[in-house]
Amino acid sequence: MFAKKAKRFFAQFGVRIFIFQALFFALSTLFLFGSVFGLMSTTLKQKDRELVQAKESAFAFRYANGGAAGVKQMIAEQEPEDKIWLFARLEDSSGKATLLHIPKDSEEFDVKFLDGTASKQKERSKWIVIDTPGDEDALEILSERMPDGAILQIGHNTDDREQSLDVLQNIFLGLSLPILLIGALGAYFFSKRTLKPIRRLIATLHDLKEGNMSARLNDNGTQDEISELSRTFNQLLDRIQDLLTGMKRTVNDIAHDLRTPMTRFRGVAEKALQSEDNLVLYREALTECVEASDRILTLVDTVMDIAEAKSGSIQLKCKQVNLRAIVDEILDLYEVVAEEAEVELINQVPADLTVLADSRHLVRAIGNLVDNAVKYNNRGGHVWVSAVREATMVRIGVSDDGIGIAENEHPKIWTRLYRIDESRSRKGLGLGLTLVKAIAEAHGGRVAVESAIGKGAEFRLWLPNVDRSQPG
Repeated sequence: MFAKKAKRFFAQFGVRIFIFQALFFALSTLFLFGSVFGLMSTTLKQKDRELVQAKESAFAFRYANGGAAGVKQMIAEQEPEDKIWLFARLEDSSGKATLLHIPKDSEEFDVKFLDGTASKQKERSKWIVIDTPGDEDALEILSERMPDGAILQIGHNTDDREQSLDVLQNIFLGLSLPILLIGALGAYFFSKRTLKPIRRLIATLHDLKEGNMSARLNDNGTQDEISELSRTFNQLLDRIQDLLTGMKRTVNDIAHDLRTPMTRFRGVAEKALQSEDNLVLYREALTECVEASDRILTLVDTVMDIAEAKSGSIQLKCKQVNLRAIVDEILDLYEVVAEEAEVELINQVPADLTVLADSRHLVRAIGNLVDNAVKYNNRGGHVWVSAVREATMVRIGVSDDGIGIAENEHPKIWTRLYRIDESRSRKGLGLGLTLVKAIAEAHGGRVAVESAIGKGAEFRLWLPNVDRSQPG
């Protein structure tokens, strides 16, 4: 039981961060002390040896001019503080010690180890270290052969150096516990602060799970990664909420728009079932059912096409197409409808203008604009389709001199199933302009409208520009 609790405890991300940071701080502190201690030890050792080398040179000069007596006299001339640490020994060429001066409190060193140095030493000079039995300090001796074959040895006791290093070590040991406590507290607060945004994220996700779609992360306004994460996460939540709101509205609108044809469908079927054998009535009922089902299928297909275009999953087969030919085809399709409405269709697209587009979807987009222009026009009105090449796009315009659209309605007409009050009495699904916008954006283009009540409307559709010299 305890093992499971311990395993769960150490599995927590915050605990692991704390342990890692505390351990990293402790190891860093230990490494820092080791580096300082090693540097200090090396520096003190180097200075001590430089001092010994200087003394050895002076004694060698005195030996060259006065022999062993000169060395002995020089020892006697040393300052008292120098005599405390100075070690001096002279050995003749036969290996016999002719002079020996041992520093005060250094009698425990086994200097017999040095006997016969003349026969042991091959090099001109060499450092010899003699440790005490307890390894607390040592004698560091520089041994040099004189021109006459004698060995001059000058050294010192390392006790002062060891005491300095002991002081440094004691200082570290005394400060190690407070330093480790400070490091542990710092690691704790740092890990807590680091995990605070994650805890806020978890809390926000719990709120979202409970159905609070307005829950958002706090943004402190800085430019660090945590603030960027908060802003990105909030933007994602805004996008999801917009999609859910749009989905809910779309479902409600579709349900509302389907209610009429479905009610009519059911009413016609019930009426036909309640009547006695009447072939004419049956045929009329079936005809109305087919019309109602066609309307329902058109609504569903259009909504699916819009969703596919907006999601980016629409499969466009873009190629270079002649825009004039496309518009001619569309106007031919609407010629009969326009004649019935007494509206004149005018093609103003240049004959050589090309555009990179999926011709099938392009026909649907421009066809919807022409359909609206005819539907909401006045008798004796006109519909103009024009196009002009711009810097990187081709701008297609479909304009009319019909009833127009109020300025406050301009942003709304591109939404799904939105219909202006004046148009609700006319046949339509309210999806045409939404589909036009989705097709334009799927091609990498955009849409816009300019209109006013009683002054007609001009719908503009921008698509990528392609030169005639480019391959189709």
